[in-house]
This record gives sequence, structure tokens and C-alpha cells, in this order.
Amino acid sequence: MILVGGILDKKELSLGNDFSQTLESLHLDILFMSVSGVHPQVGLTDQGLSEARVQKQMCQIADRTVVLADSGKFGKASLVKLCVLNEVDDIITDSAVDEQIKEAVKQTGVSLHVVPAAE
Repeated sequence: MILVGGILDKKELSLGNDFSQTLESLHLDILFMSVSGVHPQVGLTDQGLSEARVQKQMCQIADRTVVLADSGKFGKASLVKLCVLNEVDDIITDSAVDEQIKEAVKQTGVSLHVVPAAE
């Protein structure tokens, strides 16, 4: 597991910086990433410009990209567009996702996995 360090964004609790030269030499089997928004038409979005730059580059070097997004992120679009939904392999979310949004996301061709609520 490699965590690319950087400058801590206390609001987003994420690390960001321009690691383009470092990332060019890496190969990723699977990338797990979070986003701020999952929108059927806009795609995947996030808040920070430096974080988005790293996320985009990591998506390009990964064999498989899995997005982890809670249901509150669906139907929302944040400031920085990362990619359209069908450019990632899987999106994993919780069972509270709205049915209409869920169907719209599935229509894009991305594999959507809904995890049932714990009992």
C-alpha cells in the first residue's frame, strides 16, 4: 500500500501536492479513491485542485479504479471534475442511495455496488 504524502487539507482531511514526476514511475493494480460528488451527467468531482490533479494521474496509471462514496455524495457535483463515470471500474456505496440516482449512474455503464445496511 502506498500513500502519497503531501500538504494536509484539514477541511477535507486529505493530502495533496503535485507528485506528477513520482507518479509517472509507479504502476497501480487497484486504486481506491474517494470523491466529493458522483453525478450521472457531470461525473466524479472533488473540491481541491491539487488533490484532483493527483487523483486524475493515479486513475491513468491504475489497472483498476474503485470509487468509495457514501450515498450523500450522489447527485452532487463539486468544483473540480475528475472524470466521467464510465472511466472508473467500480463505485461502492451504501444502501441509502436514491433509486433514481442509482439507476442513472448504472445507465452510464459503471459497475455500481450497493452495500446493504448492517443489521
